[in-house]
Amino acid sequence: MSVNSADLIYNVSGLLQDAVGAVRSYDVSVSELQLDEENAARDVAGSLRLTRINTGLLAQADVGARIESACVRCLEPTETQLEATIEEEFRQVVDRETGAAKTALLDGEDQEVFSLLTRNHMLDLAEPLRQSLLIALPFSPICGEDCEGLCQLCGANLNERDCGCEPVPVDPRFAELAALLNDNQDQRRAV
Repeated sequence: MSVNSADLIYNVSGLLQDAVGAVRSYDVSVSELQLDEENAARDVAGSLRLTRINTGLLAQADVGARIESACVRCLEPTETQLEATIEEEFRQVVDRETGAAKTALLDGEDQEVFSLLTRNHMLDLAEPLRQSLLIALPFSPICGEDCEGLCQLCGANLNERDCGCEPVPVDPRFAELAALLNDNQDQRRAV
């Protein structure tokens, strides 16, 4: 399921008529936004502020969302809260008054530094929002700091039960690091 595209499209024709510095604010609320083939953000909510600037509009948004993924330690489903900030410049491709095509690029600029409004002066926030939430995804999501993970030998979830397997012998070259890791885990349990 992907987001209804109308939920993240804003008609900015009126704001483009206003003087530089004019501001409009909107609430952002989307039930689901597909981030990539595997991840979908749910309950996306936040605020959007559009400011009229010389070259078009500056969109600034702060949003939060939930994402469900697998814990990298125990492989159980876990929910993570994402927070993302967007600051994106949008430029016109058509002059609002004359309907003539506009050159969005200034001398020496690359088109990758801004987004374009549609020919009908609509601002589509979906792609900048998707990219910002993708960046906010945790690299290694875990269900909790105290997650014990899976047994290396039998694959049992050590959060649910002790499997009784003998610990895997530590390579002597890593013995000192293993001792530090065990001390760190003991300190976390004591807290």
